[in-house]
Amino acid sequence: MRSPAWHLSNSASWTRYLIYTVTAVQALAGDVSATQLQSAQKSLDAGRKSAALGSLNAFANHVKAQAGKKKITAAEADQILAALSQISAAIGQ
Repeated sequence: MRSPAWHLSNSASWTRYLIYTVTAVQALAGDVSATQLQSAQKSLDAGRKSAALGSLNAFANHVKAQAGKKKITAAEADQILAALSQISAAIGQ
């Protein structure tokens, strides 16, 4: 999987990257929902950090629940959760 050509210098860029990653996983593994990520992106774009963090946390819980099952491998889940951690840290700054 080749990453897109944007600079990952802020939480909005990281969220776009995560949406890209999840979209790629969807193409390979089925219906992993990106709705919560899109909600987080909209919240970030509107400057609502708390709402964005809530959406990211909900998505993290979804990923953890699916890890190692048919829809997403444990390695894919680890990659997504690592990106979520970096995004959350950047938002919290």
